[in-house]
Amino acid sequence: MLKNFKIILITLVLSTTIVGSEVMYVQSQKGKLLKAASPKADVVINVNKGEKVKILEKKGMFYKVESGGKTGWMVKYVLSATDPNAQQVAVSAPSINLKKNARKRASAYSTAATARGLDDDKATEDVKQDIKAIKKMEENSINKEEVEEFIHKGKLKGDGWYQKVKKYILEGFNKTS
Repeated sequence: MLKNFKIILITLVLSTTIVGSEVMYVQSQKGKLLKAASPKADVVINVNKGEKVKILEKKGMFYKVESGGKTGWMVKYVLSATDPNAQQVAVSAPSINLKKNARKRASAYSTAATARGLDDDKATEDVKQDIKAIKKMEENSINKEEVEEFIHKGKLKGDGWYQKVKKYILEGFNKTS
């Protein structure tokens, strides 16, 4: 029994540490000073970022603190050993001549060609060949009988789309012939 009492006493001493003179700073925008060491406890006051708090006691994830004449509990994760307002990051930007380094907009064609891995010379040659092929196809002409023969040999009569295609093709002939 005495052994169990010693273990309980040691556990209580280790879980609750009395500090007294340690000072920390609130690192969140509004640190809640609570009435008890519980996240559900009522809020005594909100402590602003950078304000000093005196640590009176540590108990698990809560610190008992004194701030502005008020005493209460704060979650240790909103406290920091360093003043967050005093921390400054030095940033130095290199001197850049924006006019000299301005990006020039590429044409949509060259951008697309580059995305496909084509250089401008190769892409231009391909376009020239495509235009030649289109002109060659446009030079060919077919008559109504050739369309009928194509549809018949291809066994394209069927679902109803045949009539639509035939009508479209033949109407095209009526406009041009």
